Amino acid sequence: MKQDLEDASKKAEEERERLEGELKELQEQIAETKARLITQQHDRAQEQSDHALMLRELQKLLQEERTQRQDLELRLEEAREALAGQAYAAGQMEGFELQAKQLTREVEELQGELQALRDEKNRPDPRLQELQEEAACLKSHFQAQLQQEMRKWLYFQFLMLLEKFYLRVPWEFLFCVVLTVSTECASNRMWSLRVSAGLEPDSSEFLGIGILPAVLCEAYRSSCAMKGPAYRPGELQFFKSQFSCHFLLDLFPASCGQSCIGL
Repeated sequence: MKQDLEDASKKAEEERERLEGELKELQEQIAETKARLITQQHDRAQEQSDHALMLRELQKLLQEERTQRQDLELRLEEAREALAGQAYAAGQMEGFELQAKQLTREVEELQGELQALRDEKNRPDPRLQELQEEAACLKSHFQAQLQQEMRKWLYFQFLMLLEKFYLRVPWEFLFCVVLTVSTECASNRMWSLRVSAGLEPDSSEFLGIGILPAVLCEAYRSSCAMKGPAYRPGELQFFKSQFSCHFLLDLFPASCGQSCIGL
């Protein structure tokens, strides 16, 4: 029985030692677990702190990104409005260019029409030109007729005056006058012909033409200064019959008289 008690006590002691060993192990495990938990809690707290910091940073980045996105959207809207304005301006400019081209074409057409009207206005009317030519022809014809009639009238007056002089003055002086006038008319006519032909008139050619009337006039003055005529009565009658009024007028023909009057 004692042996049983000793055995039981020994077993109990062994059991107690084992239990103490297990308790000690359990306490160590608990201490390790506590230390691990503390470490984990500390790590978790650090992680939470890090997560909170990261979350704040992420929120800040997200806010910045939202701000940038809003700015970009605003800029994009402004760019769209600018592009729309440029497109509208380009459309308006194209319309203005088309209107300018159309106006330029219309102006060119109007200028062409105006030039055509000017050409039509400046173009002489054939009927007016014919009337002007006819009027010029009639004017020249009437002027020629008027000059011819004036020359005829002047020639007639000259004939009447010449006849009066023939009845009142000596025939020798009248002969000198008619010869002088005829010579002057011929001289002037020759002078005009030379000038109209483009030749230089030489006064020496016409010098001898005026000598004869001067000589005759001087001879008449000399004969008048004498006491009596140097002719015999028969010779004087012969000269008077030969140098009658008609003979003197023949010396001064109508053509010469008209030429003299025209000059």
